[in-house]
Amino acid sequence: MMTLTINAEKFHIPASWNELTPDQLLRVGQLSTTQRSPADFKLKVLLKVTGLTVMPRHEVMINDEPHYYLQSHSRKIHLVSLAALNEVCEAIDFMFEVDRTATPPQWMLSSRLTRNIIGPLKTQRGLWYGPADYLANLVTEEYIRAEVSLYRYYETHRVNYLDVLVATLWRPVAASPTTTGVREPFDDGAVASRAVIASVLPAEAKNAVLMFYEGCRKALNAKFRSASGGKGKADKDIFMQFMRMVNGLANNDVTKHEQVRRAPLMDTLITIDELARQQQELEQKMKKHRK
Repeated sequence: MMTLTINAEKFHIPASWNELTPDQLLRVGQLSTTQRSPADFKLKVLLKVTGLTVMPRHEVMINDEPHYYLQSHSRKIHLVSLAALNEVCEAIDFMFEVDRTATPPQWMLSSRLTRNIIGPLKTQRGLWYGPADYLANLVTEEYIRAEVSLYRYYETHRVNYLDVLVATLWRPVAASPTTTGVREPFDDGAVASRAVIASVLPAEAKNAVLMFYEGCRKALNAKFRSASGGKGKADKDIFMQFMRMVNGLANNDVTKHEQVRRAPLMDTLITIDELARQQQELEQKMKKHRK
């Protein structure tokens, strides 16, 4: 956390995605549904995380620079310059990636959230619970469904694929919760009907789930670089790619496919990462031998 001081009054600003509160994350999810400039977006987030509000007064010009009246939760009123606001807004830069090769540079919201701060979602069928931090308790087939849904969402921009992602990761409480989580076991056959239920959830809640999943998958890709190196948006059929992955892990034994799909995701990624690393080493040795 960072501390901002305005006229002796202190405000706390998150320094990373994982320091956001659930309410702040929902606000970011809400803002992400609208077309805003990065400066306007950061200002709106800053006001949310500090609790400051812009008072309905005309700006004051001091030394040819506009100043604005801001009111805090404690009802104190502060007169802050536009330059100072812009400087403080730089604290929100951690939420973005910048493509400086573009003209002008392109600012893109880029989640690094790996903590499940969303909590249970209130649906028409009761509370649904999400996965553990870093997606630590996902099973492989759950990950496959989530990845396919995310890919289709980016490919088509159709919200129904985002509904599928939510219905994949968030589920009702299990009859017998385990030490790995309170959600009922993943059932791919139930996802379609639950996606219909998820479709009426607020857009900011769906976007919060999306940002959490995006942040976690970035962390997983960084940790398992060899395992993630073979996937990309150039794939023609991402679902068949995963089916081939399952078949490979089962050593072409169809009777073991179910066992692979039900395996914990982390075990699967460790295995794939190691196999990919060994293959890379073998290719390097073969290359040297050919020389």
